Formats: sequence, C-alpha cells, structure tokens
Amino acid sequence: MSAAARWDGLWLRIDGTLAGPQPGLGAAWGAALPAGAHPRLDLADLDVDDGVAVTFVVDAIRALRARAPVTVRAAPQMVAHTLYKVGDLRGGDIVLVAPREDEGTTAN
Repeated sequence: MSAAARWDGLWLRIDGTLAGPQPGLGAAWGAALPAGAHPRLDLADLDVDDGVAVTFVVDAIRALRARAPVTVRAAPQMVAHTLYKVGDLRGGDIVLVAPREDEGTTAN
C-alpha cells in the first residue's frame, strides 16, 4: 500500500492508504515540496490502516518540522491523537487544522 504526494501550490496533498512500515516517508514528502515552501499537509485522502503506519506518518511530520513549522489539515484521528499524546503539538511547530473523527470498525 502506498500514498502519493502532490503539491497543489498551497498544500501537499497526500492520497492513498498506508499500512506497515513506511521507510523514507518523510524524505519523500519533503522532496515533493518546492524549495522554500511552508510544509502544509492535507491528509484528507490518506488512510492509515495500522499503528505501525501511524508511527511512520508521525515521524514524517516531525521530519518536515525540522525544515519549518508544519500545518496538518484533516489528519486521521490516530495521527492527530498520537501527535497530541506525545507532546508534539506543544510549542506551535506542528498545528492541526480540522483533524478527522474517523469511525473505527470492529469484527462484531
């Protein structure tokens, strides 16, 4: 499973589904941003299927934060929750805009 990153002139739109390890995700997203562009991620069309992939998405966001403050729109609920829980939202270097309230599914 994979996700594509495309720059629309204002947002880096990430589309697709991620599951399992995603090495190099932060580098790929960084390469998709034009030089000097403010890291603004739109994750509205990104599905993150498991906790391992959530970890890699959070790490990718952190990698972009090293470049400049990051704005994340429509983050999947578990990504937003993880960023909050580990304290990455303190200080304003990562800002969430309208995080999603994804509905979980069960086998029942």
